[in-house]
Amino acid sequence: DEVLMFNSYTRDRGCLYWIRGSKSPVNNFFAFYNYSKLGSAVGRMESSSMPAFEDSTFKRNGFNTDKTYQDFIAEEFSGDDSRFKLTFQDAIDLLEDDNPIKPLFQELANEAVAPNPSVALIWKNKHDFTYQSSINVDVVFEPLENKPFRDDPALFRSGSSASWTFRRCTFTENQSAKATIIRTSQCSKSSITRFYDCEISYNKAISEDGSSGSYLALAEACEMEFHNTKIHHNVANVNTAGLGVELGSLRVYECTFEDSGNERVSGFILGGMDSKVTIEKSHFRRGHGLTGGAISLKSAGSLTIKDSSFEDCQSSSSGGAISISSTGSVIIENTNFARNTALKTGDISVVDTLQVILNSCNFLSISAKGSLLGADVDQFELKNIVVTTASEVPTIDNQVSTKGLSYSEVFGAKLSESVTANPSRDKSSSKASGITLKDIGSLMIENSTFSKLSGLNGGAINLSNFNVKEGSATITDSTFKECDASYNGGALNIVEHADFSILNTSFIRNKAQGEGGSIYHTCASRSTCQMTLGSITGQAVVFDNNLARIAGGAISWRNREPVCEEAEFTDNVAYYGQNMASFAHKLVTISSQDQKANLEGTHFTFNPKSNATKPVYNTHHTFKDFQSGTTIQQDSYVAIVDTYGQIVRTFFNDAAIIKDIDPDPSKDPIVLANNTKRVSYGIYNLKATTITLQPKSIITLYLSSPLLKNIPNTNTEFSNIDEKLAFTVQARSCRPGEIKEATGACYECGSNVTAKTGQASRTKTYSLNPNDQECQSCPENAHCWGGNRIGPKSGYWRSSASSDVFHECLTDDACLGMPIYDAENPQGQCDEDVGYSGRMCSTCVSGFSQTIDHVCSKCPPMFWNALRLLAICVLAGTLVGILLKATLKSAHEEHSRFSIYMKILINYIQLVALSS
Repeated sequence: DEVLMFNSYTRDRGCLYWIRGSKSPVNNFFAFYNYSKLGSAVGRMESSSMPAFEDSTFKRNGFNTDKTYQDFIAEEFSGDDSRFKLTFQDAIDLLEDDNPIKPLFQELANEAVAPNPSVALIWKNKHDFTYQSSINVDVVFEPLENKPFRDDPALFRSGSSASWTFRRCTFTENQSAKATIIRTSQCSKSSITRFYDCEISYNKAISEDGSSGSYLALAEACEMEFHNTKIHHNVANVNTAGLGVELGSLRVYECTFEDSGNERVSGFILGGMDSKVTIEKSHFRRGHGLTGGAISLKSAGSLTIKDSSFEDCQSSSSGGAISISSTGSVIIENTNFARNTALKTGDISVVDTLQVILNSCNFLSISAKGSLLGADVDQFELKNIVVTTASEVPTIDNQVSTKGLSYSEVFGAKLSESVTANPSRDKSSSKASGITLKDIGSLMIENSTFSKLSGLNGGAINLSNFNVKEGSATITDSTFKECDASYNGGALNIVEHADFSILNTSFIRNKAQGEGGSIYHTCASRSTCQMTLGSITGQAVVFDNNLARIAGGAISWRNREPVCEEAEFTDNVAYYGQNMASFAHKLVTISSQDQKANLEGTHFTFNPKSNATKPVYNTHHTFKDFQSGTTIQQDSYVAIVDTYGQIVRTFFNDAAIIKDIDPDPSKDPIVLANNTKRVSYGIYNLKATTITLQPKSIITLYLSSPLLKNIPNTNTEFSNIDEKLAFTVQARSCRPGEIKEATGACYECGSNVTAKTGQASRTKTYSLNPNDQECQSCPENAHCWGGNRIGPKSGYWRSSASSDVFHECLTDDACLGMPIYDAENPQGQCDEDVGYSGRMCSTCVSGFSQTIDHVCSKCPPMFWNALRLLAICVLAGTLVGILLKATLKSAHEEHSRFSIYMKILINYIQLVALSS
């Protein structure tokens, strides 16, 4: 009781040594600057001993391992390296001022009883102070050959079946290469080392060459307990700046761990082979580790954590708070994780473990780079979990509701820009999902919340390579909200999985820069990978206001269609598949109205709960009355549609080829040109394709798209994927104005060149006979517009459209010819304005009269015609009267000739009038 030990040195077994079976309570024991060549400077025991320390302090025992002990003394006290220079008063000054024992030692020092001992042991027996000291004793060291300390503890080491107890003890500024405070080995079942209400701070566990493990306290095949103990600001360079256990058990109750030093294996606790670690009501803050900022377990038996917290811990690899590998079971309950960070996983990393159960835990990530990582875990259960981030997650629309908005209004981009440009994918950041699970045996997530998480694939959870039994993978009564993925699966990314169910769960305002605003799942290599969306309480799985920049505003899937037993979809937005997107299933023909709706983003979108009828498409098209050797003139649209009939409008620029898949060698070959078609918004246009075949023949051609080839599919319902669409071409005969070339092409005379031979221009040629082998040169008195489109020049006329004989008109001004081709008037146009019409424009139209030189002149007005007629009638009557009178008179006269002359004159006038 009330012992001050300083400047002590031992070669081997400690300045205090407990022999087998001893039981020694030690109270108010203060140890400063003590050293042992082989470790355990303060105390060591044999088996079955049970020392107990209370209200004691251990400070600066064991020294910097990169120096020999003599070097340290010489540097520390600037004196002779063969003698300690720490005085009794120096040792007293190291005691805390509020230590009630300090005045007792000061009283002895003032009496100069032991003014400068090398080793002083002073104890109190009731109120009678006695002392024993070795004053001015020379201490002789064996040569240490300039070697550092051994890797034994600076303070205590025990044998088998030994138990230590420390109550209200302080351990500070001690140092060793291994187990600076205590090392227990090969203990019996009844041997337990316990710390109560202690403080362990500013100690160092430094291994010079890094070959041996460094700890503060190490239990090897032993049990160790810590109760209400504060461990902070300790440093290690190999294993942990805290507690280690191998082949034993470590129990921690109501303890605080803060500010571990170097980033080594683990910040506070390191568990090795077959170790069992139990932690309750404890707090871990600002730990630093290579793997596991606070705790690291490898090949351990189990880890149990209850009612604890992990804050601001860091790992330079994985597991910002906890890293676990090759362990039997991990159970964490009612524990909070906040602002822990790591290169790969911010909070917990679990690999190759039989069982992981997390219940009623909260995860607050500062960077949304991933809270949990599980790989090769047989059983993984999450219950009542909340995972969120403290920072703003990059979003597509900054959390604006999509209700009633168009795609461009949501994404702030034109429809094509979001797909032709690569989505935002920050490869410089190791952005993991909130939870990453791989090779999981069984999975259960219940009553949990995941919000504002971000990842490359699966903002909340990234699942891959499931191997679960039927019904053993479920997500129930959970919420995924405002999570974001740079690639696929805003909330969930599920790859290579067995059957699993999502029940009574909500997906709200999740986003993906790629596919699947809420969920992306695919399983190309599995025969069964059914995802079921359902309910066990009548509450549907809800997808509301989710966004995907490319496909599947709510869900994008491959290979096996989800079963939507109870699912509701509202206000989800995607470039393709507002609610659900799958894969390119087949090619179909669509109308121009469908093509326009697709460009505007208003084409059919599938909703499992909607009564809307799926569109019915044609899978075959026929081009009738086709002119061989020419191009398809009209727009002819072929769309890539998915299993729901939605146009997969995310395809751009990929080429499809029109070809004759099964040519007949006995027939003339089919010649195709401009037959490579580029897809735009998921649609090909067959327009402008040149096809040459024999007239009056019928062929079947195919549009073959590589986008539909080699799509693995395990769903037999959609196994009939065909990358080809057939269409029929019916060629007509060559028509007048066309000549048949050797290839079978019907080329129109007057065209610039032939598509096949590139022959010289035919712009001044024509043909009126389909059997012509060559085009005819255009006559000098005719206009030629190609084909059978010819007509007379001005002053010429022809009899019919089939005639190439052009006649010169009787009157040049009467025939206008055909300055512009007019199929309705093949003879040419007469100038009817001046009275010409009929054959050779030689007939006068009504209102015109023809002169003797074939000129049509306009008739005078009716009044003058009537006056002239009246005058003629009067003149004719007068002449007739004169003739009658002359005739009657000549009848009575012999040889009268007047009447004869009059008759001759009248006959002449009649003949002239008739001939004119």
